[in-house]
Amino acid sequence: MSDIVTILTDMIEHVTMRRLSREPAAVLEQLAHAPRGLIVTRDGIEIARITPLSPIERAWRDAMRDAGHDPDAFTGVTGEPLELAPDDGRPSLSQLLADQRDDER
Repeated sequence: MSDIVTILTDMIEHVTMRRLSREPAAVLEQLAHAPRGLIVTRDGIEIARITPLSPIERAWRDAMRDAGHDPDAFTGVTGEPLELAPDDGRPSLSQLLADQRDDER
């Protein structure tokens, strides 16, 4: 099993914490072209993962801003995104975003 994890981890680009702190604009540009995100390392140890917004997330955030809302204000008491479920039985936006994230992994 660890071989599979190693193979999958190797497929994701890595960036050092030092480079992130010294060249944030370059790292964000790299992130824009890394659909699976970037793994941040410190002293060779993986400590974090940075993932770009999916096209659906960007569209939702743009739509919220266009409507005069702060997209970051739409969280519940626990900090989790609110379930914005449509009344017509379609999946909620939260479910669509979760499915999109699962597909990207």
